[in-house]
Amino acid sequence: AAVLNGEGHSPLHLAFKHHADDRTIMGLLNHAPELATQVDRPTGLLPIQVATENEHSHFIVHNLLKRDMPIDTSEKVRAQLVPHHYSWNHIIANTEDMYHQVVTKVLQSCTQPQVLALAHIEGPDGKIALAAATPVCKHEMRVMLRLFNTLEVVNQRPAYTNPVSDTQIFYALRYDPPPNSGGAFTVLHEEKNDNAADDYLEEWDDASHVSGVSKTSMRSTLTSRSQQSIEDKLRHIRREKGQQVIAKLTSRSEIVERE
Repeated sequence: AAVLNGEGHSPLHLAFKHHADDRTIMGLLNHAPELATQVDRPTGLLPIQVATENEHSHFIVHNLLKRDMPIDTSEKVRAQLVPHHYSWNHIIANTEDMYHQVVTKVLQSCTQPQVLALAHIEGPDGKIALAAATPVCKHEMRVMLRLFNTLEVVNQRPAYTNPVSDTQIFYALRYDPPPNSGGAFTVLHEEKNDNAADDYLEEWDDASHVSGVSKTSMRSTLTSRSQQSIEDKLRHIRREKGQQVIAKLTSRSEIVERE
């Protein structure tokens, strides 16, 4: 699975270029996981860049992203940065929101410190993720950065601080909380394998036995469905209005109970 062809392309690169189905791609990744972040020498592209360029499924892109996260996702309390190849920055800034559901799925699995760290990951151009993100991806990060998923602080500096009661007052905008979701993907098939924790397919691309014509049709369906989702999200963002509130924050439980 890791042998390069005469032009220097890996089997994974060729699988993406020729629109292989998810089962084939997962087989390559499970047999040669190092391919997930191996730059294609002739083109200089990462697998995730080739995958998004050829409009592969959200499931595969999510799987590739998990293998190149810029933070240690197991460290929940304090975000720990790790070496990476900018896959996160590519998804949030360079895919025209086509994979915003992947971004949402990642953020929903993160703690507040992790979300904050992901929002500030610098890309190759030095821009932080939140500044470089396309509109829907940026909105998803903003929602997850809200206190209790509802309060967006207008100014990071508190309007009032009482050190005695450990209380701070902020001006904020209150939004409706996002609808609860179990994730953007529905697992239809899973193979139990000790060496392949992620060897499963999702509803968009169980293409293990379909023709080339069918696969082209499925990609077209995925693209149109994603585009509709993007348009729906943008309409929601334009309509969303926050209510001005004063937020009082304290770590003292007795004050919370009294008020």
